[in-house]
Amino acid sequence: MKTLLIDLIHGIIIGITGLIPGFGMGVCAIILKKYDRVMAILAHPFKDFKNNLKFVVPTVIGIAIGMYTFMGIVEFFLKNYHIQTMYLFLGFALGGLPLVFKQANKKGFKRIYVPTLIITTIIMIIVIIYMNSLKIEGLEISDLSFISLIIYGGIYGFGAIMPSMTTMNILIYLGVLAPMLAGIRAMNFNIILPAAIGYFSVIILTAKFLNYMFENHYGYMYYGILGFAISSLIMLFPGFPRGINVFICYSLFVIGFVSLYNVSKINKKNAEKLG
Repeated sequence: MKTLLIDLIHGIIIGITGLIPGFGMGVCAIILKKYDRVMAILAHPFKDFKNNLKFVVPTVIGIAIGMYTFMGIVEFFLKNYHIQTMYLFLGFALGGLPLVFKQANKKGFKRIYVPTLIITTIIMIIVIIYMNSLKIEGLEISDLSFISLIIYGGIYGFGAIMPSMTTMNILIYLGVLAPMLAGIRAMNFNIILPAAIGYFSVIILTAKFLNYMFENHYGYMYYGILGFAISSLIMLFPGFPRGINVFICYSLFVIGFVSLYNVSKINKKNAEKLG
């Protein structure tokens, strides 16, 4: 019973962090020492099925509780205090970069990894330029189609399974995060069902591949993630604030940066304990 309760609480924490750009579920799972087990279960779901189920059920329930509870807060601030919220998120993303660097060099640095970072950054900048033409201001729930929600759910799912990487900033950049959260909070299954299909499909279909890539091409994978993390800062930048917002936005940026930077220190300590 104690283990189930701990898994539930950890799931709630992971769910909440899944809505923080620059952090993401993968980082939190690493800090809580859950990531390796999650990846092993996803890669081999029927191995030790009974024990896996005892871990998966409370963790998934916790994640759902954490996300559902916190998404209302994120939705409210994105709608009503957009530029201030984006500066907080920008601070989170920038503060999380040292964590990605540390993870990338965990197994040693090789100069051959650098081109991967450059290529990924260039590709992402091209993608951002393209996505800029897809942005829709004032998007409502009714504007989201079934197919687009599957794609958006898949984008979010990919960020959830990749450690030290979050794709939430893409959804924010496209203007679809707030209406998606509103639909999920309203228990609108026209939103929930396609988003869940995309989310879980990507996680299940890519788990074995990612597991293989991290085991055999760790440095390349992480420098690719690093390129994404750097370019994603462009997506989160909302423009320069004016008036009283100058102080508020820069203060929130510092708070976000310091918070995630300290998290990276916690993650480093955990990694050292694990050897």
